[in-house]
Amino acid sequence: MQPVAPDTNPADAPYPQWSASANYPLGYKVVENGEIYQAKWYNSGDDPSAQVQFAWQTPWELLGPVLPGKHQSATFTLPPGSYPAWSQGKAYHTGDKVLYQGLPYQAKWANQGVSPATEASDPSGSAWKALYTIPGEPSGSPAIGVTASPSPGSAVPTSPSAGSTGATG
Repeated sequence: MQPVAPDTNPADAPYPQWSASANYPLGYKVVENGEIYQAKWYNSGDDPSAQVQFAWQTPWELLGPVLPGKHQSATFTLPPGSYPAWSQGKAYHTGDKVLYQGLPYQAKWANQGVSPATEASDPSGSAWKALYTIPGEPSGSPAIGVTASPSPGSAVPTSPSAGSTGATG
């Protein structure tokens, strides 16, 4: 019996594709060349498919192939009006919630003119906190690795109702 060949179509991946420019915390899952990997510790720029002599030399653990039939979940966006749309000219206060490209964010501190997109590239330094997660993130993790313009299937809500004040998952 032949082993199942991994599904290398990025559209079928159940987790985000690995990116050399993203930061990955402990427990984060990615797909590279049709294989699923999980971060053993925080890392950035370490290719999960790189060959190493010993398992301790890589921050990634191979979990197995993407099997045929695995697919990303549907894109999560909130309907317009769930929160006010982010506006560059508006002053925001701590706790204010906005929609940016259909995704919910909450102000961590007062700010004006700071795009919620900064959360993806600098989660600790951004004035915004994502109120959603993406497949692959460990539970309770900030949205690390999310691009400002998520691809289909990349976002999953942590706060499904517009009136919620915090993450539930």
